[in-house]
Amino acid sequence: MELFRTSASVAILFCSAMTLLMGIEQLTGRVERARYNVVFFFISILSAIILFNHVLFGNAVTPSYPWSAFFYLTALYAIGPITYLYYLLLILPVRRIRLRRIWHLVPAFIILCLDIYLQTKPYTLKQQVLDAIFHSTGFHFLLLIQYIGGAIFVTYQIILLVVAISLLNKKSIRNGLRLIIFLELINVASVVPGIFWMIYRHNELMLVSGLMTSTVMITVFLTNNRFPRILNLMKRELIRRRYKRSFLMGLDIDTIRVKLFSLMEKEHAYRDGDMTLRTLSQKMSLTPHQLSQFLNEQLKTSFATFINKYRVNEAKKLLSENADQNILTICYVVGFNSKSSFNTVFKKLTGRTPTVFRSQLKNKE
Repeated sequence: MELFRTSASVAILFCSAMTLLMGIEQLTGRVERARYNVVFFFISILSAIILFNHVLFGNAVTPSYPWSAFFYLTALYAIGPITYLYYLLLILPVRRIRLRRIWHLVPAFIILCLDIYLQTKPYTLKQQVLDAIFHSTGFHFLLLIQYIGGAIFVTYQIILLVVAISLLNKKSIRNGLRLIIFLELINVASVVPGIFWMIYRHNELMLVSGLMTSTVMITVFLTNNRFPRILNLMKRELIRRRYKRSFLMGLDIDTIRVKLFSLMEKEHAYRDGDMTLRTLSQKMSLTPHQLSQFLNEQLKTSFATFINKYRVNEAKKLLSENADQNILTICYVVGFNSKSSFNTVFKKLTGRTPTVFRSQLKNKE
């Protein structure tokens, strides 16, 4: 057992250092640096921290050096979401991460705050807590946090597995997908020894988990240049399938665009207070699904936002040109059914209520 502990520790430490250098290379070793290189840098740093802590856990060194566990829990919570974001950057047609996707990192940020808080505690207290975790089989809240972190990590790996498996019937990327599936399965399995460690406190189990993660990182190191190409092919296949399911196939996009803007700008169809996606699509001889997809993909907007922008723009014109016209009258003229909805939408799109907008116009005069 001692031989296993020593050899496993050396192997994992070597892999941790290699992973760290692989991450640094993503930033310093490239003439042109893409966004996915930056994200992969963070993946490598987090993986190196986790591997290093597996060695410390496996040799029960952590209680003697409480500072060494700093950022371990944060890394455990962050590695899954950041890996997911890395795949998105390479798979999504638009290579940028929208702000709304950052919520994936909220749990990791909370755990980072907890990590910092725990490091501010007295040295002896931290030692006592870690001694209790490593040398007894009792429950501790830090173990629960570690378990939840592992569950989050597995969830993200399963999401990526599902995407990869769904594309397996594509021959041109099958070998690359098999590699990704193989690595994701090891990632999922690497959590199992950690769970048994939390139950039985056999420290060698953390070394087993570390060796499994090391296998993944060594494979990534050896095939590093292939990953962007494999994922780029996955992206093309996903786009092709999406287009295949498109409701707009066989339709003239330019004709739809011209007809839609004609309805809005010449016939002022938005003034109809009962206008819905269905009624507008009927005017255009389209199905609601076709019109919705056109608005979403071609105009990057929703039906409600599209209609309301026209209503608000005309309302602004009437408010400025007809100073004596009642605001409620304008509300109904442009297509709103109530003053409250008019005020809400107007303020959302302009930052001001109709009343404030008109008063500011008067002040300028």
